[in-house]
Amino acid sequence: MKKLYVSVAVASALAVSASAVEVTPFGHLGAFYHQGFGGLGTAGKDGEIQKAYADVSARVGIEVGLGSALAIGIGGWGAYPFYSTGDPVKTGDIAIPKNGDVSDAYLRYDGGHLRFVVGRFDIGEFYMGKDRKNYTGVDWIYGNTQGAALNVDGGKIGLWAYWRNSQLGAGQAFNRLGYELSSFDTYQHIKKASGLGELASVGLDFDFGVLKISPFASYLTEGDDNKAKNDVLNAGAKALIDLGSGSLRSLTTLRAVWGMNNLVGSGPSGNGLTFWVDEELRFNDFWKLGVGYIGQSGDAPNLLNFGDRTRFYGYRGGMSGAHGAWQSFYGDSTYYVFGGIDSNRINLDLLYSGGDYKELSAVVAFKLWERNQMHFQVGAGYVGTGAHTIVSSSDKWQHSALAFAKFGF
Repeated sequence: MKKLYVSVAVASALAVSASAVEVTPFGHLGAFYHQGFGGLGTAGKDGEIQKAYADVSARVGIEVGLGSALAIGIGGWGAYPFYSTGDPVKTGDIAIPKNGDVSDAYLRYDGGHLRFVVGRFDIGEFYMGKDRKNYTGVDWIYGNTQGAALNVDGGKIGLWAYWRNSQLGAGQAFNRLGYELSSFDTYQHIKKASGLGELASVGLDFDFGVLKISPFASYLTEGDDNKAKNDVLNAGAKALIDLGSGSLRSLTTLRAVWGMNNLVGSGPSGNGLTFWVDEELRFNDFWKLGVGYIGQSGDAPNLLNFGDRTRFYGYRGGMSGAHGAWQSFYGDSTYYVFGGIDSNRINLDLLYSGGDYKELSAVVAFKLWERNQMHFQVGAGYVGTGAHTIVSSSDKWQHSALAFAKFGF
């Protein structure tokens, strides 16, 4: 009987444990197409042709909830370009140099006021929530990272910190529709991959109701790029003024970041300031209209930008190269106006920018079907960009069209 009692007790404990486990799938299946039709020439077998590629993309994972606070997650992400122009270098191979990796492998604790995560995880979701609407002072990093993150919610005062030594090379971007389907590369240790070191950041969130202020500091450790040691320090703040509700809401965001490089290296150091203001008006939580300005001064602003919140669609998705993570932002002075729709069923982004960076873009996405956490979305758009010294010194505009379809869960 004793053995029977022990067996029943063990079985009961396992049953209770099993009932406490909650398994939640996450990911997407999708396809992306990008076609140049002006200013994006590349070599073809019979002469110059325009850059173009199409790919399929998939991210599949599960999160296992272990009680009320702990959870573990595991997932993979991959992409494959099944159509690509260019000879001998294919445009699709530039956008997707590697085809797959373990995107998620994390342990997360969520105790309400105290949260932390370690491993490979989506840092945007961790700080902003699954709907990406929670406020946070974490502005200059986004997407799947490898490292650790901490968030302490004290009500009127919050503390956050993160450390990252690698980042998934997927096209994740906060304000760009469909671009998570547009490119892919694996995690690579930053120092081995590009000569750069590891990134650490800490900040505070002060909540005064309509006004939120977030000072922070970030540091990129010294690398060994061509034997030239270099490190970068950023210090700055973000302020959000949120006025109105219902039929009319005003969101004013001010950002200022000072950067300095080569604090411990043997070469010459430089420093500079990045200033960014963005004003958005929302009407009935449906229409949006706004303006913005980005300016830089000094000899080397050195912005640690591994995932910004800009509204620009240009120079992403493998068509024209990617923006450098700690170079200058978008020139010394760039202004923009934007509008569109932001709702559950339809999203429309319209933007024109001028100054040192020029862009004209229009991208729309429709959610055709939704049930619980699952949805099916299709989208398309046009992206035109003017001269930009990071890509080309030419004054020729580059024109491209994009289309995508995504089943998310």
